[in-house]
Order: sequence, then C-alpha cells, then structure tokens
Amino acid sequence: MPPTVVDEHGRPWQLAEKLGAGGQGEVYAVDRNPGLAAKILFPRGRTREAHDKVRAMIAKPPPGAHELVEGFPVLTWPRATLYAGRPHRDAFVGYLMPRVQVKRDFVSLYQVFSSARRAELGGGGLAWDSLVRLGLRIAHVVRTLHRMGYAAGDLNDRNILVSRKLTPLFLDTDSFEVPRGLFGRYRCSVGDRLYWPPELLGVDLARFTGSRMPHDRYALSVLLFQLFLNGMRPYQSRGSRVKELDTLERKTLAGLFAWTSPKRGKLEPPAGAPSYAALPRPIRDRFEATFVKGHRRPGRRPSAEDWYRTLLRVVNDGFSTCPTVASHRFGARDGRCPWCHDPNDPFRNGARRRRSAPAWLPRGRPSRSPIPLDVLARRPWILSMG
Repeated sequence: MPPTVVDEHGRPWQLAEKLGAGGQGEVYAVDRNPGLAAKILFPRGRTREAHDKVRAMIAKPPPGAHELVEGFPVLTWPRATLYAGRPHRDAFVGYLMPRVQVKRDFVSLYQVFSSARRAELGGGGLAWDSLVRLGLRIAHVVRTLHRMGYAAGDLNDRNILVSRKLTPLFLDTDSFEVPRGLFGRYRCSVGDRLYWPPELLGVDLARFTGSRMPHDRYALSVLLFQLFLNGMRPYQSRGSRVKELDTLERKTLAGLFAWTSPKRGKLEPPAGAPSYAALPRPIRDRFEATFVKGHRRPGRRPSAEDWYRTLLRVVNDGFSTCPTVASHRFGARDGRCPWCHDPNDPFRNGARRRRSAPAWLPRGRPSRSPIPLDVLARRPWILSMG
C-alpha cells in the first residue's frame, strides 16, 4: 500500500501507523490528522460496486452521523473516498472515517452482557437502569438507520462497541445495506450466523437479493435479550425436548422458547439463567413477539422503532433503588425488587467485585443516563423525534 493516497478532490493524505485489521481491510492513522483514520480495503474489496456504495453513503449520511455524543462518535461513517494515485473508480482503495481510541475508550458490547464480564472491567458495575438506557440507545441508532433506508445487516455483539459513557459505536459501516435510489440497494453480504433469523439460516448471502432490514429487527431483539438476561440467548434451553438439538442453530430452527412457561426436565432455560419474569411486561411482550409469534412470521417481530418506544416508556416510568441491596435498580412500577427474589441475581455479585483504579466502567450506581433524559427527549442523538 502506498504511504500516500488521495481523496476525490485529489488532496493527498499521508498514512501513518497501522491501528488494526479486520475481515475487510486494515485501518491506519492519518498523519497530522488525529481525529481521522483511513480504512484501506483488501484488494478483493476494491470493486466499483464498493466505491459507488461508499460514495452513496457520503452523499446521504443519517442526520448527525458525523457528530459526537458525549465526546464519542456513534457511527464510523465514511468521510471521503481514497484512491491510489488518482481519484478514479478503478483506483479506489478505501475511505476516511473518524478515528476512535478503541482500547482506551471502548469495549465490545459482548463484554457488557454478563455480570462476570462486567466485573472484569472494574468500576462499580452496571445496574438494571443503565442496561435499559444502553439498550434504548442501541435501538435508537438502528431505528435511525432504518428511517433513512439503511440496514446494518451484520448486526452482532462485536460490531458494536460501548464507550465509557455508555454510548454505542457501530463499526464497519461500509458493510451496511445502502439505498440506491431507483436502482434498489447496495447489498450487505456478510453476517454472523448466531444473529440470523430462522429464515436466513441455510441461505447463501452471496446470492441473497432481499433486504436485510428484517434481519436487523431479529438481531436487535437477540442483542437486547442478551443485554437484559446476562448474556443468555433466546433459544438456549435444556431438557428432553431439545436433547437432540446439539447446536444453537438447530435450536433456533426449532423455535422452542423455554423462557415463558418452562417445564422442568422437558424444556427450561439454561442452568444459572436469571429470572425472565423479572423483566418488565412490555419488554417480555417484545421478546415473545420476536421469538414465539415471529419465529415463522417475520412480520410479527417488533421494529427498531417499536423497541425504542418500549424502552423509552420503561425509562420514563422511572426506576427505584432496592432498600435491601443498593446495587438493585428496578422499574418504579414494579412495586418490589425482582432481583432479590432471583436465585441467579445478575447484579448483586457483580457489584461486590471491584478493582482499584483504573476502572473502565463508571464507579457508583448511575441513577440517571449519562445523557440527561430531557436531552434524549428533545434531541435523541442523531434523529429528532417525530
């Protein structure tokens, strides 16, 4: 790779040290531009189709895609296309995007899912209210993309990072499904099978021509399920009815949801699973719409907009602190603390194990969102209400 590339206007950009690599390319620092990074695609990805897709993203970004929230970007959205030698489609090599200090400021979403992994991060742990607000923010980004005609496509627990302020950052945006005006869409042909809905399993993505937006709806529900149930997945189960289903993929295809009416020895959640009944009823309704009613009927699954409004309602109803265990936060309408009655309480143990500084997670029990709720109501990140 040449040390100097040019953008679409012929302006040169000097590449510095390599910051990382992924399945589609490598990321480099940009000399004398600490806020920018260059993603250089591997040769197989430097197609005219990829070039035109990135150009379409630059021409029509979601509102606020280039803004910072609490000092952090929410999307690694392309800023300019890059070329080797001359600004021409056949010389396309990658694009400029915001630079993020991943190791310093972020962790992968999967590290926030379970109490054990949260404890490893140090700090005071995260209570239920913080997880709900993080879920609200993730749903908000997805709904914003969908409103603009975009789909993440490869929505999974490693393509989303979480900042110290509990803001999500969506990575690899060049793999998104991108609207193409009258000509359909630029496709997303990658994905993590653990987040695919039943109808996509067994499909060759290289030949798939449908929209990935319905798959986002399913994947978002899986991510929120993991966030609220200590890393567990919706079709994880045990018992005689799933004895022959030896993989999560086979269990997903079978669609046996063990969480609503578990039957001991026949079909029940995994050992050590937290109480599903502890979740607010509106959240459980959305999960059951996805994984029970929507197992074979994708149209029954809640949209990102539905999830956003559900979680916003839970947040606006408020939270209470348990008088017995200070790390227990629960919905103000719940009446009593649901976690005290859960033998697999996901918050008590995690809150007891602390490290001395430095700690990644914020210390203490955050009683409100790092972004005040009145700000969320007036200007919820990158799309206005309406």
